Amino acid sequence: MNYTKEALELCKTYNFSFVIDKLNVYATGIGDILYLLVAIKNGIIQTPVYLGLHLFTFPNEYYIAPLNALEFRLQLLRDLLPANGLPHDSICWSLNADQQVEQISCYDAFRELTLELPLPLPLPQMTNSYIVIHTKIRHTLYRDATPLKAAIKEFASNFRTPHTIILLGEKVPLNTTETQWHNIQTCYDELAGLSSNNRVIDLTTANFDTLNYENYKNDVGLIANAVTNISFGGGGSFCTAMIFGKSTYAHQTVAAYNPDVLNAYDSHMYEDYNQMIADIMERFGAKDCGAV
Repeated sequence: MNYTKEALELCKTYNFSFVIDKLNVYATGIGDILYLLVAIKNGIIQTPVYLGLHLFTFPNEYYIAPLNALEFRLQLLRDLLPANGLPHDSICWSLNADQQVEQISCYDAFRELTLELPLPLPLPQMTNSYIVIHTKIRHTLYRDATPLKAAIKEFASNFRTPHTIILLGEKVPLNTTETQWHNIQTCYDELAGLSSNNRVIDLTTANFDTLNYENYKNDVGLIANAVTNISFGGGGSFCTAMIFGKSTYAHQTVAAYNPDVLNAYDSHMYEDYNQMIADIMERFGAKDCGAV
């Protein structure tokens, strides 16, 4: 089944131009797009830039619902570009099956690490202080996540905080080539112990077989207003927390950032997840708070 016609019509609907033969394109993951716009906003990458359209034109190992995945990205770009003072034509699309995909790797050159996105008001039950914990674990294909999961499970059993805890993400990731390639897992089961000593609101979903842009904006609203965000790996949820959150603690072993920029945004990156957990316990834990 081929969705080329429908994909091109979606681009037209959201007023994005496209070409047929542009070979070099940027990656189209949610995190990739967010960081691409940050790089453009920082003046590091010149526009227009091209995104690859090919993988959205047929059901494949990366996108089970390709048109849904494409429309989500078009909606996100439609809102992000004007909100950040970037021309709509900064982004174009290229339909080329032989595309060569580039990824952003200039994190240490970022002078600022934020984007603006028009958001709904926070949900009423989230008006008290809260911590967002993202369930996604993503590192490298060959990394064994078992020790990390054991540390998360112990953390969940021992962590007591006066803040409400909100869980965001998937319970179980879809079994796709992308999931296998990036060794994507979740720590949803390991976080179950949090409810013994804390007030926990579970806003996770079974999996992201399809994407809902309005739900994403609600999640961004929660992320933006959280006391801090906790992430145990890379990917879209990590990038969303870094860009929209006012504080982030992340176990990340790949990207290098400017320390001054991290300090300015109360963002903390750790190769040692045990040290990250210890710092979270010290800053946000309270031995005498009990269950909330």
